Amino acid sequence: MSKEFDALMARRPKTSFDAALSAHAVEEFWENGFTRIDRITTDEEVEWLRDVYDLLFSGKLELLPGALVKDVMIRMDNQRGDRIGQVLRPEFFIPELKQTQFYKNSEAIAKQILGHEAHLDVWGHMVRKAPKNLDIVPWHQDEGYWDPSFDYQSFGCWMPLDPATVESGCMSFIPGSNKGHVRRHGYMDGDPSVTTLVLEEEIDTSTAVPWPVPI
Repeated sequence: MSKEFDALMARRPKTSFDAALSAHAVEEFWENGFTRIDRITTDEEVEWLRDVYDLLFSGKLELLPGALVKDVMIRMDNQRGDRIGQVLRPEFFIPELKQTQFYKNSEAIAKQILGHEAHLDVWGHMVRKAPKNLDIVPWHQDEGYWDPSFDYQSFGCWMPLDPATVESGCMSFIPGSNKGHVRRHGYMDGDPSVTTLVLEEEIDTSTAVPWPVPI
């Protein structure tokens, strides 16, 4: 590993922080499919995670093929630069991420939602929207990416590292869509070398609500 990486890991924050959902938030999650918590870690850890995030997207670390995608909207063999990118399972490359308060609290909140006896397969997913990029991620269900031969119960815990506002392109959700079936998805432009999936059936988005998350 580089000196930059070693120095970054040496200053990982160690302050403990406990977070939990209220009973109302748990109820809201099951009713709408999403909820929000005011704080899940410390400001110090958010600052540190920003640096980890920037390092992972910089290309300076050697990751497994396909783990870093600079632009999920186009073919893997024709990446046009930093637009809407992702890093899959960053904790595989930086195990220290599993020691963060964000990771610990995410697990605890997942057990609140799914049941404390739940066996969790916890994994990370970092997403980057480049500044001033106007590309829109198509409507989709995360479960559309998963193997349909298994019966899943899942919970995604997402934290912004910069304020996620309506103006900057925060996520939007359709309340109650978690209660329906997994809709038909397909590859963008019918091309399996494009990472992004899109819905292949019409949906009513008139009830969609933007969900800004300040930090």
